[in-house]
Amino acid sequence: MKNKKILVIENKYRGGSFEENYGKEKISDCEDNRREVICDWINIDENEALEEKGEIFEFIKGNINTITLESDGDWDEPIEYRLSIYTKEEYLDKLKSQYLEEIRKVEELLRGKING
Repeated sequence: MKNKKILVIENKYRGGSFEENYGKEKISDCEDNRREVICDWINIDENEALEEKGEIFEFIKGNINTITLESDGDWDEPIEYRLSIYTKEEYLDKLKSQYLEEIRKVEELLRGKING
């Protein structure tokens, strides 16, 4: 299980933001899965995706860990995708940080510091 990574796909819909966690999915990371998400899910032409000097190519090859791609999504389809590669430890740290931030917000709300 050493060196295994997680590919996180976050979808942004019209009027939303990534922080609202629209359409978040997690799959095992590998070059084939990165290519499938980009070419099949986001519908980017495989020839375009594999241009050797492009950012998409670098992401597919694992040379960069995060990429944001726009899509021509309809009203109920994503208009933007953020793809991120994490180690188990990195992703668990991110989740813990988000969890602790939510606890802080709840505690502030209950102390009357946030209008809700």
